[in-house]
Amino acid sequence: MRTRLARKMRALAGKSTQGARIAVYSWLSDCHRVVGVPSLRQPCLLKGAGSITFEENVTIGYDPSPFFFNTYAYLEARNRSAQVIIGRGTHLNNNCVISAEHGCIRIGRHVLIGTGVVILDSNFHSLDPGERRLSPPGDARDVTIGDNCFIGSDVHILKGVTIGENSVVGSASVVVSDLPKNVVAAGNPATVIRPL
Repeated sequence: MRTRLARKMRALAGKSTQGARIAVYSWLSDCHRVVGVPSLRQPCLLKGAGSITFEENVTIGYDPSPFFFNTYAYLEARNRSAQVIIGRGTHLNNNCVISAEHGCIRIGRHVLIGTGVVILDSNFHSLDPGERRLSPPGDARDVTIGDNCFIGSDVHILKGVTIGENSVVGSASVVVSDLPKNVVAAGNPATVIRPL
């Protein structure tokens, strides 16, 4: 009896704590154009002068999973031309970063994204030492993740990458070039291990 009550009290405390955190990050969000409303289980900060679009049934955060109470999702469409589009039924796990500086990051439908995943469309700084603090719009490259993909925890997906539908990217991989559909890929840089 005492154990059951303790469990209920912990669940209630966790829910109210996370609810307060979600409210604070929603208040701090200042993205210029947001279309759709995701289901938030973890705080999410939406930033930028561009647009962030959520199709139906997008979920952000998961419990039980690492980083549930001590991190937040960060989604950014930094400049007016930048877009982040997240497809129907896609799930982002805790501590995810998706940042489009000038182009478009498009995530398909029913995609599973693990904890600590980072998706970027730009280097965000010039590679030229004399212009290191600049980020020319022409350096950005769109990122596309196809439907039904599974992106493992701590994966980094860099600018210009397309991942074909149904593919799986193993944990801690760094994706720097396109991956075809229906494959398992892993490594740094990520390479195809086998077909599905």
